[in-house]
Amino acid sequence: MAAVWASRDDADTLAYLADVDNMHKVVTAALSEGDVRDTAAKLAAAGIAHKLWVEQPEGTVTAVATKPARRRELKGFFADFKLLR
Repeated sequence: MAAVWASRDDADTLAYLADVDNMHKVVTAALSEGDVRDTAAKLAAAGIAHKLWVEQPEGTVTAVATKPARRRELKGFFADFKLLR
């Protein structure tokens, strides 16, 4: 939700929110915290809005969530992650 809120004025986000009956999410699993951090850094370098989730007080990275985007735009960033079903 934080990534959606942060990109609330983005055209892709507005289109995503306008069609709530067809919202689609993809959940993947990384092998390590380092993989999640590396992916977040690559997303930042590419200018893709995202939120890195860090559990407190441990400071453990647990997830990265992107703004709504077409799968083809994000696929390369998550190619090494396993799709969760």
